[in-house]
Amino acid sequence: MTPAHRSHFFVSFFSLTFVLLASCGGGSSGGSTNDLMEDSSPAVSPVMDAGGSGASENSQMGAENGESEGAEVVVTENSDATPEPPVESEPSGSPSNSGTISGNVLQFGVVDVEYSPGFDQTSLSAGFFGANLPVNADQLASQFLPDEDVCSVVDLDIVDDSGDFEIPDVLDQVESLSAGEVIPFTSPSGSFAELTQVQAFGFTFYQLGDDVDSVPGSIPAGLEFSIPGDEFAAFNNIPVSVPEPLQVTTPTPGQPVSADTVFTWSRGNSESARLSISLFSARISVDCEVIDDGQFEFPIDVRAELGDDFQSLFATISREDRRVFQNGSSVLFVTSSSDQ
Repeated sequence: MTPAHRSHFFVSFFSLTFVLLASCGGGSSGGSTNDLMEDSSPAVSPVMDAGGSGASENSQMGAENGESEGAEVVVTENSDATPEPPVESEPSGSPSNSGTISGNVLQFGVVDVEYSPGFDQTSLSAGFFGANLPVNADQLASQFLPDEDVCSVVDLDIVDDSGDFEIPDVLDQVESLSAGEVIPFTSPSGSFAELTQVQAFGFTFYQLGDDVDSVPGSIPAGLEFSIPGDEFAAFNNIPVSVPEPLQVTTPTPGQPVSADTVFTWSRGNSESARLSISLFSARISVDCEVIDDGQFEFPIDVRAELGDDFQSLFATISREDRRVFQNGSSVLFVTSSSDQ
């Protein structure tokens, strides 16, 4: 796992954990915050179908039953606490944008697949966690499915007087889980990659081999993976969507970013796509998930929080497709992304 991809993975993990805590504690939505634990505005993109192949039979059934269009979510039958047998998701040429997660959520997993066009390589990682308290799926969905641009502003003062890094309180709210020894990824051409279990820093997570940071090439069409299951529930034949290539017009690569910067890009063809924009200065980091409509500027309250003197040397921008799958009380978040 490269340093950049490791950072992207843990941003996804912490964002989803803040969503869980916000659902438990009733955090607010929209706007920005310096204290994510007390007033959370999760910087995560909506769980939407990517508009490509790979919708599940469950989501198609939801469309036939007349459910409202929106997030593409794969659901098994409800369960109070015990995971159901592995969920099966078979590729389909006509994906549906319907479905909801339901019941109580006790476990969540994060699977991250990231393509870097500049290096023509794909990085993969995963982690699985248990929540200390059950989370109502409806509350979780409402936090995870914002229909507007969402930003989080964080003060980077994370070092106490002794010089030691402060461990976020969020880590006390979850426990790391095993999902099996190996997670295989396959495409129509055969084996694509395998994630193996690694334990470090008190966490169990999954990455490519010790001497392998990435897989050559882009995310192939028809890519899917299966989770064998252990402490975390098993999931079979989960599809990975292929995000459209991202072409950013402004700011140009390497151009400094201020609170007044206007971001422009070639919008995607899928309403489900979201852009992730991350930047930081010496004292502040900013993470935004924005609608893929071709233009974004910081909201007034975020600009005020950043201040007139805010400047980031560059912005990290990627287009992300996010999907969520459910097996009983276990929920799996799958992110596939491509940067500029």
